[in-house]
Amino acid sequence: MKRKVIFMGGKTAVISLPAPWIKRYNIHKGDELDLQEKSNEILIKTINENSVIKRIIDTRKINDSSMIWNFIPAAYISGVDEIEIYFKGIEQKKIIEQCVSTLIGFGIIDEKEDYIYIKDITGAEMEFNSVFRRVLFMLGSMAKEGTEALKNKDYEKLSFLRNKDYMVNFNIFFCLRYIFKNDKENLIAYSILNLLESMNDRIADTYEHIVENKIEISKSFIGIFEEASKIIDDLNKVYYHPKKEEKIRVVSELDSKCDIFEKLLKKEFYKLSKDEGIAISYVNAAIGTLRDTINLLLVE
Repeated sequence: MKRKVIFMGGKTAVISLPAPWIKRYNIHKGDELDLQEKSNEILIKTINENSVIKRIIDTRKINDSSMIWNFIPAAYISGVDEIEIYFKGIEQKKIIEQCVSTLIGFGIIDEKEDYIYIKDITGAEMEFNSVFRRVLFMLGSMAKEGTEALKNKDYEKLSFLRNKDYMVNFNIFFCLRYIFKNDKENLIAYSILNLLESMNDRIADTYEHIVENKIEISKSFIGIFEEASKIIDDLNKVYYHPKKEEKIRVVSELDSKCDIFEKLLKKEFYKLSKDEGIAISYVNAAIGTLRDTINLLLVE
């Protein structure tokens, strides 16, 4: 629908709101509305402090307690404000407490012998952009630190970086939750976040395979990985350029670097051991996902 802008007093711009919408949400004179500015759009929302979304999760009949790590984050991402969790035994309780500690903005409000109640305790919404930037930074950091660990044959550091994968995912979960609550129609952002999670998992798979199999890393492997890590670290440059022309330029540069990586991979692959070949296949998958990501960042 379209609305004409009216200027009152020559300075204040006013537009009318649709009557059916006013009636549906019981808007009265003096009521406050929430306005969110997004590029050339303004989103108008009602402010309803009593609108709280709750969910109940019962883990008492779950045979595999590790499934709790699936259920609670899924509810969190869906945008619920409060979750009642029923559990059986100390093992499930510990897992629930560990899981809740990873949910950005959530905390335990009440707990009993077989029950834990958690809710969003941030009060105001956290800033989506700052958390998204953190995701890109952490991905770049994981790749750069991994290169140094490989050069130094520091398997303990690689193991640490593999576990850092979870911290990246927790921040991605927050961003997905934000979209579900505030911007459900933003399919591009949703797709980008899922691609970033996939890329993060592939990097973690690389480190895990190297550590678990105690692979002796060759110079060829390090050279290929280092080229990939530079590309991953440069990913944030696309996001930091607001102008379309600059984004196109940066995407083109990253695309060229991906081509260079693929040529290097073909040239050096035959020099790798079988286990190195498996590990580098994860890296190659991460770069393929990165290519899909930068194209979506360009659309956004």
